[in-house]
Amino acid sequence: MDNKKVVFITLVSVLLILIPKTEFFGQENDFKNKYENIDKYRDDGYAEVTLNRKKGLIDREGNEVIPCKYSSIRKSVVISPNGYKEVFFVDGLLSVSLDGKWGNIDEKGKEITPLIYDDIDLYRDDRFAKVKRNGKYGYVDKKGEEVVNCKYEILGAFEEDGLASIKNNGKWGYIDMNGIEVIPCKYDNILRKFSSDGFTLVEIDGKFGYVDVNGTEVVPCKYDKINEFKNGIAVGSANRVKMYIDRQGNEYKTKKEAQNAIKISQK
Repeated sequence: MDNKKVVFITLVSVLLILIPKTEFFGQENDFKNKYENIDKYRDDGYAEVTLNRKKGLIDREGNEVIPCKYSSIRKSVVISPNGYKEVFFVDGLLSVSLDGKWGNIDEKGKEITPLIYDDIDLYRDDRFAKVKRNGKYGYVDKKGEEVVNCKYEILGAFEEDGLASIKNNGKWGYIDMNGIEVIPCKYDNILRKFSSDGFTLVEIDGKFGYVDVNGTEVVPCKYDKINEFKNGIAVGSANRVKMYIDRQGNEYKTKKEAQNAIKISQK
């Protein structure tokens, strides 16, 4: 036999052994008789399949890892060290819907977050996922427990200080990671994130003040204008009268008075 033919046959034999059947011959040919549709494999090694108009997932060997019983299965784009990847499972959880309601299941198909929500978001900071129910928003943890009830018109992400902005009945406030309203929803506007001093600027009926992270209104909402604190002093005005305000809400007519009062309090 010609040496070239021997080499060619040997190479083909090696390729047939090394390359998985589904990859070499085409995944759709292997399962076309079972499923109505087979989508392409994503970066985590799963493909969406359709059977009787319901969705499921198969792995690269054709094993049905998630049964075809869902209306929709959500794909996500995540950032990895090698760039963007399109996957189904994020942190071991997959968002699925049935009859218009969303929830999360794990890689074994176990329901973690019940399928009762109108929508469900990805988990933020590896802790909470925003959910929507009856037009209101809340948060669930990775155990599927609703740590923040779905009762807010707007629900922001948790910041580094562990607080998230909320809006209910047209009024703004803040909650902590336990779902407790540390700042009640009574403000028309919250104009800034909490500063390094632990204060945020708030507004009621066109008047401005400051609250701290505990919800205490340290500077009452009575000023037409008020700027940020610098060296413990904020400049505000009410009824066209300018004044200097310390972090306890005390007012002074001059900057010097305010500075002297702060020095005395620090002794």
